[in-house]
Amino acid sequence: MSAEAQLDYVNGLWGRVLAHAEDLPLPDWHHNIIADRLAEYRAGLAGAGRPWVEVRKDLRAELEKVRR
Repeated sequence: MSAEAQLDYVNGLWGRVLAHAEDLPLPDWHHNIIADRLAEYRAGLAGAGRPWVEVRKDLRAELEKVRR
């Protein structure tokens, strides 16, 4: 199977998974991480976020370094 056909297959499969995402089981440790992060946020311990524009700019700069 060609690389393009493989990507099409994976994209189609992923689309089917996402269409029924509510049926996917979540392990307890996922719930624990979410609860911990929410508690940190509410306590003011989560740290400051960054605007998406800055994050995207930094990611693009990193990608340019890799491409060189």
